[in-house]
Amino acid sequence: MYSQLGREFPGFVPQLKKALRDHVERAAEDWATNFADNSAGDSDDGSADDSDGASTIPPTLPEMIKWRSGQSWRFEVDNVKEAMRFAHEFYGGFGRIDRSGVCGHMLRDRWDGCFSDISGAISFCLKLLAEKEPSEFATLVYERLPDWADTIPAHQFLSMGFEHWAIPSHSEVSAMVKRFHLDDAWEILDLWHHTPPRDPDTGDYLSDDAYLNNTLPKPYGIRCREKIRFSAAAAAIRFLRRLSTDQRIRIRNLILHEDLPSVNAASAHAHGLAPFFKENHLLRVERRVSVLGCILAPCGKPAAAATTLQNPPEDGGKMTNKVFLGRLAHWLFDALAVTRVGIPAESFTFVLEAGPYSDYCSDVFQQLVHRDIAWYRAYNACLDRGFLQIHPRLRRLNTYMIQGGFEEAVELLVNQTSILRCDFNPGFAWNFEPLVDETKELNALLWTEKWDYRKPLLFMDLPSSLKQEDVLADNFEIQTEDDYLQPVSCTEHNNLPVQTTPGLE
Repeated sequence: MYSQLGREFPGFVPQLKKALRDHVERAAEDWATNFADNSAGDSDDGSADDSDGASTIPPTLPEMIKWRSGQSWRFEVDNVKEAMRFAHEFYGGFGRIDRSGVCGHMLRDRWDGCFSDISGAISFCLKLLAEKEPSEFATLVYERLPDWADTIPAHQFLSMGFEHWAIPSHSEVSAMVKRFHLDDAWEILDLWHHTPPRDPDTGDYLSDDAYLNNTLPKPYGIRCREKIRFSAAAAAIRFLRRLSTDQRIRIRNLILHEDLPSVNAASAHAHGLAPFFKENHLLRVERRVSVLGCILAPCGKPAAAATTLQNPPEDGGKMTNKVFLGRLAHWLFDALAVTRVGIPAESFTFVLEAGPYSDYCSDVFQQLVHRDIAWYRAYNACLDRGFLQIHPRLRRLNTYMIQGGFEEAVELLVNQTSILRCDFNPGFAWNFEPLVDETKELNALLWTEKWDYRKPLLFMDLPSSLKQEDVLADNFEIQTEDDYLQPVSCTEHNNLPVQTTPGLE
């Protein structure tokens, strides 16, 4: 399996092997943590309580791994159910699915590389499993989709879904929703979201019982609903597909303006343009991506947006440093990867746009991006020079300081020696040696603490000329009570249009 996977995705195999080693170690730790206490319940005569027999029989490795995987799956299922139950208040947003997982993590936070490599490798692994272990694959599919058992062959799971840059029709989406029994999804997309209710005495968010017992107070104030967009690259792909071949080969230049967030890993959508370069060698594409609109904009949950508008923070809008660095890495990685899917480097340019905020973006790169790269280099230098000792079982800090390859991608952007460009000064590398001198006497715990409290801290301000409410208005529909509590007369009600499920045509 590794040899086949390595031929297709060579950079993924070492990461997969490491993840499997970690999984095995944690399976043993989890098993010991959950069942070791059982063996401690010895009787008065010193004999162990062996009523269930589970604690005295050493588990096999497959048993431990299967148990841990089952626990993880049940945890995720429980979280999905909770999210659906409390969707009105805590729905994370359809447009954020690729950026925020059910359990608070993303696939891209666990693996280094571009989106197409990660998703492609995972899909390839599933395909290999279906080919080599069809019975086990079918069991896994039917455990997750019990309604498919005896009606839909398990291998059909591999052919379902859309390309990441697809703009599917209403009928195509409806068919997919029906196949996965997700009919309630339409209703969730139409929901308006208010500020989550709080206890009037403590100010805390209400407990689960208030939701389950249906004793919530009536929502009030500003409400929000997310705006869902497709990327400019996705729109261009659909446009080009609708043209004849003769029309397409006459096109010489395309400029794609990505000025606001869009769905489904938009950073990778340019990969879908590859077939058009093969048939038209004179095609040139420039993809311009707004730093403020697509990467920096604080687009959280709809309920969080309503809360911000209802009770504006005194210090204005803010963005977490780690969120920005992660999103920036994704855009740079996926832009550089276009050459691996058949797009010539001389035919494609990726431009980070600051627009009227060039000084702000330059400052962010100099004070934040280059700073974190310097800390990453300092940490590695402390390890290499023997100043810092890390226990083999502990996760090294550099595995989550910045993503693998980010340092090299930023260097390419700064030097302007690749397809990466920007319309602002991207700054210059920090000298990391002063950080080494400052931290070389610290142990692992204190080193991590020092890194956690580096300046600037967790949050950074948006530009002073950019209002938080304007940013939110770009990404959410917003209504006040005056908008949605207007009385409707009987005559007006009879003339209202019939509401239908919004399509994607």
